[in-house]
Amino acid sequence: MSAAYDVCIADSGGATAVVLDCMAAEIRRQEAELERWSRRFLRTLDPESATRWQETQRLWRSYRNKQCAFFHHPRSGSGGVVDVRQCVLEETARHLAIVRALVVNAGM
Repeated sequence: MSAAYDVCIADSGGATAVVLDCMAAEIRRQEAELERWSRRFLRTLDPESATRWQETQRLWRSYRNKQCAFFHHPRSGSGGVVDVRQCVLEETARHLAIVRALVVNAGM
């Protein structure tokens, strides 16, 4: 997670609404980074592989969103929303690390 996220969470006082805002901002930052690294990786691929990569990324997003949505259910209350966002953050950060490694291994 970014330093800005850590500061935001530290300054939130544990208020759920503020924590959710911090998480939303970090998700946007992570998504932008993921998009940037994914575009770099795409440049290393032939057209057929690039098409497969784009489909893989679409499927990964669908998986992430469905997996994380599981944490919000009728009994979870507002904590479920925090759990969903935390899951999205963690899954996105994990995927970003993988895509970065692909770019580095491709020599870019």
